Amino acid sequence: MLKILLNLAIRNMNENNMKNIFKNIMVHGDTVIISLLLAAVIIVPLFFDIRLYSVFDLSKVTVLYLLTIAILVVWSIMFTLNFHFTCSHTSIDIPILAYIGVFIISSILSINPMMSLFGAYKRFEGLTATVCYIFLFYTTVNFVTTKKRFYFLLISIIAGAAISSCYGIAQHIGFDMFKWSSFEARRVFSTFGNPVFFSTYLVMTLPLAVVLFLGNSFERKESPPVRGPYIVWFFLRYP
Repeated sequence: MLKILLNLAIRNMNENNMKNIFKNIMVHGDTVIISLLLAAVIIVPLFFDIRLYSVFDLSKVTVLYLLTIAILVVWSIMFTLNFHFTCSHTSIDIPILAYIGVFIISSILSINPMMSLFGAYKRFEGLTATVCYIFLFYTTVNFVTTKKRFYFLLISIIAGAAISSCYGIAQHIGFDMFKWSSFEARRVFSTFGNPVFFSTYLVMTLPLAVVLFLGNSFERKESPPVRGPYIVWFFLRYP
């Protein structure tokens, strides 16, 4: 009888230890994924490698692939260790699945499947890049689930835009450590290599800066939290 009780106690201890290990892995995995997501929104817009012929596009898409794969690996480990782990859904899941399905079919039937898969040279906006964007979207939906994480994401995006803007201003006034073969001070391209891409990035980031500013203003006035204002829902819907 005593032996049976000891075996039960040891089994309970082992089960508790395993639960604690799984819990720690889930907590740390969650932190790692958030860190990789924040790294993606900061590093991808800012990174470029002058040693490459395609200085900006290939540099950014490579970083995008590496960070997305890293998130996928960590998420897969978490999903494997926790059988009750669930993924959040959105109201646009069906349109997204339809879009990616049509993209896959068109890539398979394309006259140049490799170009459809990886994109044209100096753009690289093929199926793989699109899948990375969609995967990062669902990463945001599933892991940016608290107000603190939402603020971190906003601040990271705005910080990347601010750094890129500072470099653009330096380019405009003539302070640039790099000697570009083609450059006009009136059309700065900063870390994007293209003034159109740079301006589009800033235009997309501006509403987020407004959201962050208004959210802080509402909190200082003891108004409802950041989830309340309709402008937040309009610019960036999060769970």
